[in-house]
Amino acid sequence: MSACNYLLYNLSVRSELEIPALNSERDTDVTIKLTSSIPLPTEARSVPFYYQVSKKRALFHYRNIATYVVNNGCEILVAPEPQSSTEAVSLGLLNAPFALLFLQRGFLVLHSSALEINKKTIAFLGPSRAGKSSAALTLVASGHRLVSDDILPITVSATASVPTPAYPWMKISKEIALAAGLPFDDRPSFSNTYKKRIHHLSANQFQAEPSPLVCLYLLNWGQEFSIARIPPIQAILDLVAQSYGFVPQTEHQEEEKKRFLQSSQFIKTVPVYRLTRPKDLNLAMQLPSFIEDHLATI
Repeated sequence: MSACNYLLYNLSVRSELEIPALNSERDTDVTIKLTSSIPLPTEARSVPFYYQVSKKRALFHYRNIATYVVNNGCEILVAPEPQSSTEAVSLGLLNAPFALLFLQRGFLVLHSSALEINKKTIAFLGPSRAGKSSAALTLVASGHRLVSDDILPITVSATASVPTPAYPWMKISKEIALAAGLPFDDRPSFSNTYKKRIHHLSANQFQAEPSPLVCLYLLNWGQEFSIARIPPIQAILDLVAQSYGFVPQTEHQEEEKKRFLQSSQFIKTVPVYRLTRPKDLNLAMQLPSFIEDHLATI
């Protein structure tokens, strides 16, 4: 099979699967290989999503899409289901499998979207449906730059926590696209059942060069906009809760200790705030100015 090199999360990825990403001319860091089948436990096919995760090997199965195996942070095997599309398989690849690839490589990996705002890099943290991508889109639509959408690998040191830029596109919902004045129906779709679409970004809408985080916002829904600093102990617990880890935790105690220490080091250099905002889409586009005003005080 022919393969191409893509630039993903600042890695040169040689892939036999077509991926919506920029081409890379660097030496290969990670290989992605297509295969006809990957053995699965019997129970895996009875659930929509199945996973087995360890430090050296992680297996994921998305029903009707594909099975993925992540090996040692440097290789991913992909076995597409017969009825799945290339777009759906690539979306599955860039979800949990890529998060675990970075976890195996020693990064702190957050459920987070990051942006550059007036030369300051910030991140939104939260579980699925917390509105990370919608918050990020309102900021991109206001002239700011995306760093990463949904999955955020971070290099943590004693002096800074630096997020890794992902790729110049993001997933958008119809509601927030309309609120931001962006087209939606003609945007590429990953599958007939996935409601979000791909929104490709121009060169000046994507921040490809990494820079340290200046703050992190934990997203909350509420009646009005507000920001409050989260105490350090609670911030550590929130980071651990919204980061990827090996499972079961009882069999990976050293790795869990490392994740806790990374989270502890993270909050020494990055303040964490609780950002509450209303769900009302008519108010969604007020978020950029609210964030800009807060960043001016940091």
